[in-house]
Amino acid sequence: MLAAAAAALVQGFAGSARPSHASLGSARSAVSMATGNPIGAILEKMGIDIPGPDVSGLPPQGVVITGGAGGVGYAYADSFMARGHNVVICDVKDPEAAVAALQQKHAGGSGKVYGCVCDVSKTESVEELGRFAKEKLGTINHWINNAGINGGRRPFTSVPTSMVEAVVNVNLVGVLLCTKVALDIMQQQAGVESHIFNTVGSGVKGGGTPGYATYGATKRGLPQLTDSLVAELESNPSPSPSPTPTPTPRPKPNPNQVAELEKGVPGYDLAKPAGKVDCHTLVRGRVRVRVS
Repeated sequence: MLAAAAAALVQGFAGSARPSHASLGSARSAVSMATGNPIGAILEKMGIDIPGPDVSGLPPQGVVITGGAGGVGYAYADSFMARGHNVVICDVKDPEAAVAALQQKHAGGSGKVYGCVCDVSKTESVEELGRFAKEKLGTINHWINNAGINGGRRPFTSVPTSMVEAVVNVNLVGVLLCTKVALDIMQQQAGVESHIFNTVGSGVKGGGTPGYATYGATKRGLPQLTDSLVAELESNPSPSPSPTPTPTPRPKPNPNQVAELEKGVPGYDLAKPAGKVDCHTLVRGRVRVRVS
């Protein structure tokens, strides 16, 4: 089931990564990981064509996956490598066994995998992950913030305060730190359009999550982060100084989004970065792709 889910995710990247088919500046570009709802059929209805066995149809991409030593993160890495892409996985535990297993499985392929220990809740550890990924991959095209914990199912009154802190640090602080480090690297990649995916879960819509109150609260905050970054990254930056400056048109946000998405950061006039970065909310069980 995890392998099928990961394959669906990679297909979603393939459809999203083709500018002629989909615009990736949307506040939330999400792909289905529900095995009972085949993403291929959904994308076909939306006019997104994914031909051939290699659904990516892309040159080798560099992918970073947090929480990649097991579970869904491992399945993501497996699917990307099967399509010839190069992957860095990290985990709070040593991912050596996961790296060895992936290397053995894809020994005849072109996709490579590298692993490192990273505690996403710690600044120094995340910064080291960024340096490691840049060294191993060269160009980072996709960064998937997948690491997360739920703290166990129990009433909030019985959860130790240390566990409340741990869930918030991994699920929310960790995503903030990883996104910041990813942005710092990706915006320096001249001529490259890259993507950050923030994984959400129960609680994202604001409904109650009995037994997982802290987890739900952390997931509720991620779409807000994504929307804020979309506003900052999609706003028209100042063109670089030039004797005859020519403004470059940028796609406007979805009309259904709030007007603030066109404002950027009031009072700050930032120069256009060398590389373009798009941020997305990755939601299980549905597809929301803005088609151009």
